[in-house]
Amino acid sequence: GTYGAIVDACYFENCRHAVAGGGATPAMNCVISNCKSFDCGLGTESYDCHESTIGFRFYNIFDQAGPNGTGGIVIRGTDVVVDSCQLNGCEILIANTETITGSTLGRTVLSNNIIKNHTTGIRTSGLYLNNITITGGVIENMSAEGIKLVFTCTNVKISDVSFVSIGTACVSADDTTNLEVSNCTFNGCDFGVDTYSSSSNILVSNCVGTCTSSIVRTYLTDNVTVTNCIVSGVTLTNAIYFNRSNNCSVIACNINTSAGASYDGIRAWGSTNTANNIRVLSPVVTGSYGYGLNCFSN
Repeated sequence: GTYGAIVDACYFENCRHAVAGGGATPAMNCVISNCKSFDCGLGTESYDCHESTIGFRFYNIFDQAGPNGTGGIVIRGTDVVVDSCQLNGCEILIANTETITGSTLGRTVLSNNIIKNHTTGIRTSGLYLNNITITGGVIENMSAEGIKLVFTCTNVKISDVSFVSIGTACVSADDTTNLEVSNCTFNGCDFGVDTYSSSSNILVSNCVGTCTSSIVRTYLTDNVTVTNCIVSGVTLTNAIYFNRSNNCSVIACNINTSAGASYDGIRAWGSTNTANNIRVLSPVVTGSYGYGLNCFSN
C-alpha cells in the first residue's frame, strides 16, 4: 500500500475522483492539501478514502460541485482529519460500507471547515461509526440538516460550529449514543438539536440560537442534559421539548418564545412511553407561551 504520499496545490476538473485512496493493503498517512476541484465526483464524491485507509489528512481543500459532479469528501477509513476546507454545493460524508460488529471505524476529526449550499452539510452512513469530532467552522444554507447522524454512531463531539439558515435541524441524531453539542450558534434555523429513535446520553451546553422551533427536541431519547443555553425567536412549537424521553434536565437556560398558548417554554410529554425523571433548575422563560414548564401525558 501507499505510505506518506503528498498531493499539494493541484487543480482537478470533471474527474470521477480528484483524489482517492484504499485497496486491500491500506494506504497510510497521506496528505492532500491546498488543492482545488471543480465538477468532480462523477457518480461519487470528489475526495474518497476507503475503509482500509489510515491517517489521511485533507487540508485547505476548495471543492465546488458542478453540472456533472456532485463534489464532496467521503471518509471511509480510520484516523482521518479534514481541516480548513471549503465546500460549496456538496457535503462531507462519514461512511462505513463494511458491517463489522464492534468496529472502531471512524476516529474522524473535522475542524474549521466551511460548508455551504447543499441538502446536508455533514452526515454519517453505515454502522458502528465511532469517535467523531466536529469543531469550528460554518455550515450554512442547507435545505435539510446541518449535521445528520444515523446508524448507531457513538462518542460524537460537536463544538464551536456556526449554523446559519438550516432548513430542519442543525444537529439531527438517530440512534446515537454519547453526543455532546457545545458552544454552537444556531442562526435562522428551524431546530437546534433534534434526537430520536433510541438515542441516549445527550449533552447540549452553552449554545445560543434563534430557532423558529425547539432549540432541543428529543423523541425516545434518554439521559439528556440541556445547560446554559439561550434561545429566542421560537414561534412554531415548544422551545425545549422532551417527547417520551426519560432522565432529562434543563439547567440555567434562558428561553424567549412567542409560540402562543398552544406551546410551552419547556414541555415533557409521555404517552405509551412515559417521560420520567425530568429536572428543571433555574430557567428563565419569557415571551408569549402556554406554560413555562408543562409535564403531561395522554
